[in-house]
Amino acid sequence: MNIAIVDDNAADLNALSSIFKEYAAVNGLEAGIASFNSAEELLENYRPLQYTVIFMDIYMKKMTGIEAAKFIRSVDPDTLLVFLTSSIDHMQDAFTLHAYDYIQKPVKTEQIFRVMDDILKRKTESEGMRLSFYSNRRDYSLPYGDIVTVITNANYLEITDCRGNTYKTRMTFAAAMNTLGQDKRFLRLLRGVMVNMDYITSFSNDTCRIKGGTELPINIKCRKDIEQTWRNYLFNKIRGESMRRGGTQ
Repeated sequence: MNIAIVDDNAADLNALSSIFKEYAAVNGLEAGIASFNSAEELLENYRPLQYTVIFMDIYMKKMTGIEAAKFIRSVDPDTLLVFLTSSIDHMQDAFTLHAYDYIQKPVKTEQIFRVMDDILKRKTESEGMRLSFYSNRRDYSLPYGDIVTVITNANYLEITDCRGNTYKTRMTFAAAMNTLGQDKRFLRLLRGVMVNMDYITSFSNDTCRIKGGTELPINIKCRKDIEQTWRNYLFNKIRGESMRRGGTQ
């Protein structure tokens, strides 16, 4: 696991680095810990999937953590983002950027430990949940977290993953819905159209926008309910998980 810490306060940066080293030692975790004193330094040689999780201060002298996160999300939908801040003013921005958590300073050791415990637990659970199907004379098994959309197309089902690959399979939409529909991440937008809510960026009139700019049709009669389901999911993902850990904020 690779962890990035971004904070322009040297004392906070050093303290966080020490906490992560302690966590890795206590849990026998092999972790690469990279420290950056500005968002610009992090982004200078950034590449997708470089870090499992990025802990980033929001208020920095030049580029803010929110601005840096917007760039990261444009090229990397999978890296987990945890914001560190002295104010909750940017909570809504965190929602739209699919932040994993939002922790108020001063950060305590037990807060970081709880967040890391949850990340490791969720990572293990999500890796164990896979959708298996046959496509183009091959068997595939995709982690739920990698699946972006599932769409009926004539006699086929098209499954798109987070790397932009599309798989055509004879699996029925009902079969996929029975499996993926049990996972709270997946939302049916229309008959024959399902999306992983982790990849939704916004709604507009009769469409749902997902990362990469793709627009999907939605059931107009249920538009408000569908959008509210997504907003509830985001809220529970950030606030609910934080409260469940015992008040990491």
